[in-house]
Amino acid sequence: MLFVSTEETEAERDAEIEGMREQSRSYTRSVDRLPKSSRYLGSLRHSSRDGFVYRRKSDADRWPSQFDDEAPEGFSVRRKSDADRWRGTHGYGEDPFLSELVTEVSLSGTRKQKERESLHSWDASTAEVELSRGPSLQRSRSNRRSSRHFQRTARHHQARALREVQSADMDPLVLEGGIACVTGASGIGKTEMVLEYAHRFSQWYRMVLWVGGEARYLRQNYLNLSLFLGLDVGTESQIGPEQGRIRTFDEQEMEAFQRVKRELQRDVPYLLVIDNLESERDWWDGREISELIPRTGATHVIFTTRLPKVMKLDSLDLSYLSGMEALSLMKGKREFASQELDALKNIEEKLGRLPYGLAVIGTLLAELPILPSELLEKMEKSLIREWTWGAREEATLKHNPYLVKLLGVCFSFLDQTEGPKDLCRRMALVGGWFAPFPIPVSLLAIAASKYPARAGSLKAFRSIHRAFLCCCGSTHAKRWEAEAGVLLLKYGIARACTRQGWVCFHEIVQLYSRKRGGVLAAKAMVQGIRRRGTISIHSEHLWAACFLVLGFGNDPVAVELKVVEMLSFIRRVVLQLAVSSFTSFSRCYAALELLRLCTNALEDLEKSFVSQVQDWWDRSFCWKKSKHTGQEVDEYAWQDVTLLKALLLETRAKLMLKGGQFDAGEEICRTSISIRTVMLGKDHPDTVSAQETLAKLVRYRTNA
Repeated sequence: MLFVSTEETEAERDAEIEGMREQSRSYTRSVDRLPKSSRYLGSLRHSSRDGFVYRRKSDADRWPSQFDDEAPEGFSVRRKSDADRWRGTHGYGEDPFLSELVTEVSLSGTRKQKERESLHSWDASTAEVELSRGPSLQRSRSNRRSSRHFQRTARHHQARALREVQSADMDPLVLEGGIACVTGASGIGKTEMVLEYAHRFSQWYRMVLWVGGEARYLRQNYLNLSLFLGLDVGTESQIGPEQGRIRTFDEQEMEAFQRVKRELQRDVPYLLVIDNLESERDWWDGREISELIPRTGATHVIFTTRLPKVMKLDSLDLSYLSGMEALSLMKGKREFASQELDALKNIEEKLGRLPYGLAVIGTLLAELPILPSELLEKMEKSLIREWTWGAREEATLKHNPYLVKLLGVCFSFLDQTEGPKDLCRRMALVGGWFAPFPIPVSLLAIAASKYPARAGSLKAFRSIHRAFLCCCGSTHAKRWEAEAGVLLLKYGIARACTRQGWVCFHEIVQLYSRKRGGVLAAKAMVQGIRRRGTISIHSEHLWAACFLVLGFGNDPVAVELKVVEMLSFIRRVVLQLAVSSFTSFSRCYAALELLRLCTNALEDLEKSFVSQVQDWWDRSFCWKKSKHTGQEVDEYAWQDVTLLKALLLETRAKLMLKGGQFDAGEEICRTSISIRTVMLGKDHPDTVSAQETLAKLVRYRTNA
């Protein structure tokens, strides 16, 4: 029989405990060396099933578990796929996209009623959703809104979205193939519902990809996913055995789309949200939207649209708010007398229980010392201007006149001749002409300074204009800019974004601002983009400015610039945008069309110069000896227009060279050489550069 000394046992136990403590201290030191974001956001994983917190597995920990451990001896094991490893952290089994939603369909009526009642006490602080649009949705608990009303409004939208997700009578065919469609009128809450779904089930997906579905921007938004997926979709990214072969523009554009689509069709769980889809066909070439949607793999797709049908899918049609929900959204935590509650019910009926309009009412009641009866009186007195409504505005604004009156009341609170409120009003007007994407407040302020002030505030307008153009970094200008941005949020005109200092406008507000601001606001937006637009940050807004100045398709030119302004716009905006779209995203036809429209605009300017010269010739025998100095300026501008036209022609020829259009490229390149030879001489570097481009075109055409 063996005996163990008690002293030795206690010594071994103390040594073991000390070793465990040293191991814990070493782990704590290693965690402290990590960046703060990695330590607190990525290093720990919370389990809702057992309530414990586990350390996130490192690459070395995951490597042995990447292979199946139960393989028979003598056989090679299968390496786990990305989806297996991803779902392994949450559990195996049925598809979450189908199970979590379809399971709710089988709930009994009693259980549904209990869940509806429990939603009124649901705490938004445990599941806050940032109501913003972007390509990637992340959970952010640190940037909570300070206003109690904004918290209450967010809680209401989340509760309603949760109710729609849980209790909607959804047919399983809606989710067949991992694709769902949510339909409803503008302002009914489609985006908020999908945001709530993405927030609740974000743990099932590696990444949530958000794509704006507006017709003119859908293609670029889809290609922008390559930036988040780590893909190269440029024209210079050709690989494989055919590397070096000149491909057609159709092949290059199709290959760019296919690269993004192939990544989404991998066995990696992505959630792709296409928000506010306007058409089932691409605006640029009429392709079906179904060509962009992944059909295989682990990616799930959700559409939000005003269209009744998308890709022949059964859709979930959102309903309007109930009476109690509408009243709760409007009054918030304020207590009103019975007479004021009747006024709220009257407002509710006039707005048709549209969630967006009711949310604006709640914002005004929470932020301003005003009663519902007074707000109703202001709405009744507000006049609707005689505007011509298009098909898009007719469905949203014309059929809801009290919504138009409500927006007019919001703008009436900003009626001042000077100060931050006047700047905020002009920012709201020019914001309607920007692209439907987040906008930096600083860019909005620059554009607003170009919008003409009222007759009685010429001095204030000049001071703001000087502050933003001459000393934009001054404390006074920055303070007014910040206060105006806060007012946009305070009066419910704009919404905050995840990026600090950026705001976004609802579609309804943009339609109203376009009608109210008119062409002057559109021109101010273009001027702001021309002065401060950056291709790396504001590419969508640069496209919006080009749509207004050049007119694409059947759209007329909305903004006419002066000669000097047009030259600056083409140099600073158009050339950079065309080259970037072609080389970085393989948008070949869009870039060529952009350059072609610019060339046509410059040719129109040349014709106007010729007519002016003819008029001057009729009045004087010698144009250059004329006493009017403005004619000399026009002569210099004519030279700039002609040389810029030659530059555009050479750029088009270089792009056509990359797409195999040698004959068309050779023709316009010869035109560029002729212009530069006359204006600059045959030995000028620009002329020599165009001749080298022509030599390449001829050589490639001969070898083709």
